[in-house]
Amino acid sequence: RESSWHPGPFCSIVDPLWDLFREHYDGWLMRLKRQFANLQRESNEAVVWAETEAIVSEITDLSLLAVQVLPCIHFMPRQEGYLVHHSLHVSLLAAMMARLLDWKEEEVKEVALAALLHDVGKLQVPEEILHKTESLTPKEMRVVQGHAVLGFRLLQEAGVFPLSVLAVVLQHHERLDGSGYPISVGQAKMHAYSRVLAIADMYDAMTSKKMYGKQHNPFTAARELRRDMSRDRLDVPATRALLAQIHQFLFGQKVH
Repeated sequence: RESSWHPGPFCSIVDPLWDLFREHYDGWLMRLKRQFANLQRESNEAVVWAETEAIVSEITDLSLLAVQVLPCIHFMPRQEGYLVHHSLHVSLLAAMMARLLDWKEEEVKEVALAALLHDVGKLQVPEEILHKTESLTPKEMRVVQGHAVLGFRLLQEAGVFPLSVLAVVLQHHERLDGSGYPISVGQAKMHAYSRVLAIADMYDAMTSKKMYGKQHNPFTAARELRRDMSRDRLDVPATRALLAQIHQFLFGQKVH
């Protein structure tokens, strides 16, 4: 049985920067929601690209404060739909992990962009399936899993996004051992950005409250990541980078 987790008070290192994160986060929510609406309508791709680049630039700047990213994700109130919050969280996590892996600045921005857009294919999944609270049927599960291909095609048609971003949107559910989807490419053909994004996506999906599936505490999520890493499903350096930050964040938190 999973223990319940109750976030403790912010440590002193978080408090001075909380207002800064909140100010940006609330703005990102509104702006990203508009970008998703524009992509869904397939209108004015140039504007979508420019505004998305601006959001990514702010995310990557704040990801320099690695110690703040997990508190931001876990303590920030959620007042919008799951997809917008999840996209922001995964982008913050991916940028943080890329910095911890000493990636170049351009690479940090590209993986943050890919993370921000990784689930845009869900904009084309019927809402009655996407928001279903009961277990999905096998047919419905196949429809949901199709979001990776739908997102790839949507961004490809826009004609303004880098190939690396398209690859990650297609591959973010792939695993190194070939057990993922939609193509089961395995380690040999999995983009380096996809390896980071797969981990960030898993962690936020496990720890978020959503319409379907159980919300896990960070302790359990860390254990699941470590297990998949040991089974050669997840990239080892990238997983270790996130686990180190999770352990730092959880120090002093309580489990009941």
